[in-house]
Amino acid sequence: MDIQTRRPTTDSEPRVRGFRLLLLLDLGRRHPLLIVVIIAVAQAIVLVGFGSVSDTRDVFGLPDSIAALAAVVAGILAGPLAGAVVAATGAAAFWLWVADRGHYSTLPTALASAIVWITVGIVSGLLTTALSEREAKRLEAASLLAESRAVMSAQAEAVQLHSSLVGSLLPTVSPRHPRLAVASYYHPREDRLLLGGDFLDVVLRDGGELAVIIGDVLGHSPEAAALGSRLRAAWQGLTLAGVDLQTTARSLNDLVLLCDPESLATAFLAYLDADNDAALCLSAGHPPPLLVLDGDVVPLDVPPALPFGVLTETAYEPLDVELPASWALFLYTDGLIEGRAGVGSEERYGEDRLVGALRRLESYDQGSLHRLVAEIGSANGGSFDDDVAALAVSCQDRRLVAPLDGPAGT
Repeated sequence: MDIQTRRPTTDSEPRVRGFRLLLLLDLGRRHPLLIVVIIAVAQAIVLVGFGSVSDTRDVFGLPDSIAALAAVVAGILAGPLAGAVVAATGAAAFWLWVADRGHYSTLPTALASAIVWITVGIVSGLLTTALSEREAKRLEAASLLAESRAVMSAQAEAVQLHSSLVGSLLPTVSPRHPRLAVASYYHPREDRLLLGGDFLDVVLRDGGELAVIIGDVLGHSPEAAALGSRLRAAWQGLTLAGVDLQTTARSLNDLVLLCDPESLATAFLAYLDADNDAALCLSAGHPPPLLVLDGDVVPLDVPPALPFGVLTETAYEPLDVELPASWALFLYTDGLIEGRAGVGSEERYGEDRLVGALRRLESYDQGSLHRLVAEIGSANGGSFDDDVAALAVSCQDRRLVAPLDGPAGT
């Protein structure tokens, strides 16, 4: 059985043909003298040849039709001036070798035909120029449209990539705990790239402990954001693997030295044990968290060690902290308090004002945390000069909390 196949046509084929036509016309525009010489010589040869073998009784015979055709071709390929020159050349050859030698045409008739040929060459050149310019604009518009679509697609991919990276800096686990509630806030200084060096995360460990980390990588570049994401991912893996806090801190220090020896990062790490009212804390040069106890707010007294990335051998010693039955722990990066105390003020917002703002809070849920950050940002003129990350963990008295699957307590 014979199978006939046909190459499918595509929308690009007319565009390709138009592009080839533009190349041919462009060649004629760039070398008009060459086009004129070739066509004029060919035209003269044909006119002389036909004039020697055929009668020319009027200006509409074959030789002069060839002259008109030559003028049209020259006008199309090389423009109106070239068409006029070729037409004039054809008129001279027609008179000298055809009309005058054969005595079949008078000078006025030859002049009239020459005017017709020159007009045809000029009009053909003008029309072709207009059409080629129109085609060039159409192709340019199509190219700009394709380029615009490519740019829009690239921008969409970039936005998606940045959103994914920002998402990787935020807590990925919402722990289900009967006594602990977690609220978080993250905003990079670089609004255009949506990248920042701050990072935070929360993980529920086996046994019911809540592991938290908040940190700040030096700088605001994409490299700083990438390092922060690596530290967070490494911390998460070590924590879920059951690695102790001291080894985890040493590993994060080694990671900074390995990835970027010129950079450094501060961090606060803690294992919060609500069942035993205790916390195991470690600070690598990070601002101390604020502990809320019965309406009072005090810095958590955890001696800081060196930031990650300073020395190869650094002693990281966790500290046990006793906690009451009910408390709230507020962790933050320094970008939150380094802004101005008020619009036009020269004073920094500072830790003391943050303590006062925390005392005014009635709860530490997600909405309260966002309102607190918005209040601090308003004091600085509506924005922050640095990356900002904040984490609030609140704990309820076990006597007031029912088991997850049990009846409500009293």
